[in-house]
Order: sequence, then structure tokens, then C-alpha cells
Amino acid sequence: MIVERIADAKAEVISLGEARRQCRIDGTDDDDTLRIHIEAARNYVETLMHNALVESTYAFYFECFQASYKIFLPIVSITTFEYKIAANTGTYGGSLTGSDYHMDTEQGLITLNDSVMTDLYAQSNAIKITAVTGQANIGIVKGDIKLAMLLMIGHWHENRENTSVVQLNEIPLGAKDLLAPYWEIAL
Repeated sequence: MIVERIADAKAEVISLGEARRQCRIDGTDDDDTLRIHIEAARNYVETLMHNALVESTYAFYFECFQASYKIFLPIVSITTFEYKIAANTGTYGGSLTGSDYHMDTEQGLITLNDSVMTDLYAQSNAIKITAVTGQANIGIVKGDIKLAMLLMIGHWHENRENTSVVQLNEIPLGAKDLLAPYWEIAL
């Protein structure tokens, strides 16, 4: 499977003002770096949780399938999705209908019917799924998740190098502890 983010978040969970206050910055000289830290913190949390915090659009391209005909999406909070079948020309044509698949948004699992798979079995990148994931209202992100992101942003602002001459220790109840209840563990 190939995953491509085709439209990034329209808004971030952490505002530039919140990041400045966390890092105790008065001016705007570090704004470009703070924007990178904000996006990196969001991407880290989304990857850890296997869930999108903000609304983004992804394209998922799937290769030929095995006999199970099941597709697992890496991000499960799907708000809208569109399925298209690849023709042998490499262009994407007609959409799949509701009778062609079953979607379990809680598990991020799509099960395709056998009749669909007969036509797609031998094609490379046979299916492209375009999905809008995440929350349109970023105000619903929980405080402990935002706090963990702010701790990461503050850490990256203070420690701009990959190494240090000083022995650093992780603080108790830091970002990892705040995010632990949200970890998605694959079994």
C-alpha cells in the first residue's frame, strides 16, 4: 500500500501563539521553526495513535490482493471516502457502490466482495481510495494530548541539536506518559 497526503490540515491543533507561550518567546523570529515543530508534534501523535487529529485528505493506493480481499487503512477516523477502480491504462474510473464493499470505520477495515476482486486481481495499484480523515473541529482534541504536543514543541525548541554534552533525563509524567492511554497497539 502507498499512502499519500494530498491535502494537509487546514488548521493545527496547537496555535502559533500557544507554541510561543510554551517556549516563552516574545517575538516572531522563530515562527517558521515553531510551525515545523507544531506539525511534527501533530504527525508524531497521529502516528502513535493511528488516528488523525485534524482534517486531512489522503490517497491510499493498493496493489494486487490476496484471497482475503480485506484492506486495512492506517488511519481509522474516516469522515468521507471515495473508492475508484483502476483501469489497465492507469487511470481511475468508476466508483465502487455500497454493495461492492463493507466498511468498518472503527477498525479501518474495508472488505471487498468477490465479484469486485475478480476484475481487480491482476492489476497493479488496482484500487485508489481517497479519504478525508480526522476532525473538522480541532476544539475537540483532549487537553492531555495538547499538553503532550506542547511539551514536545518546548523540548525541540530548547534542544535544537541531536546531541548534548549535558546528561538529560526524561521528566516524569512527560509527553509519553500523557499519550500512553491513546497508543494503538497492533497485535
